[in-house]
Amino acid sequence: MHILVTGASGLIGKSLIHALEQRDYRISTLSTRKHSASVSTKIKTYHWSPSQGIFVAAWEQQVDEIATLVRHVSKIRIGLVLAKSGGALVPLATPASFGLGAWFGSGKQWQSWIHIQDLVKLFVFTLDHPGTYNGVSPNPVTQKQLVKAISKQYKMPQWMPGIPAFVIKALMGKMANILFDSIRVSSTYAQDQGFCFNFPTLQEALQDLLPL
Repeated sequence: MHILVTGASGLIGKSLIHALEQRDYRISTLSTRKHSASVSTKIKTYHWSPSQGIFVAAWEQQVDEIATLVRHVSKIRIGLVLAKSGGALVPLATPASFGLGAWFGSGKQWQSWIHIQDLVKLFVFTLDHPGTYNGVSPNPVTQKQLVKAISKQYKMPQWMPGIPAFVIKALMGKMANILFDSIRVSSTYAQDQGFCFNFPTLQEALQDLLPL
């Protein structure tokens, strides 16, 4: 199978490519940088520029021609990704490691999270099990519960009150929005299709990821 990956230089893209390489898939990537560094000597990178209308036209034309014959299209709605090297865990865990962990706003907002390894595993799973999936763990938590669990993992006290929204938005920019949105969605469909989470609970995920 030949797989084309966009966002290959990002947190999820890098982890996904690593997982696909372990399964000996043929992999190509798309990059908006004309002279981007190769992800791997075995992976060919194609340049694309949405602003200039440059899209590797050959493969797009082929996809258009067979669009009505494609066997399946899968969609994954990604929740709060927990990982060591990026995502939302770093800005949450760093202050908690010094005993300064705090939630944002009221802390009552729901966080439908997922461990990066489980998310990558779900992407690979859809290759043989097409469908529309929520890329989240079976056990969502409130943000207050998340921060307290991180502090507990570091064996540090959690005593600070919630941080006002405007403060964290100034530090994180657009990325802060996901920390203020209350999102509680289900992973039942994925589990019904036979998907098994490696890290179904927050405690298991944090034990694997922390300390950073």
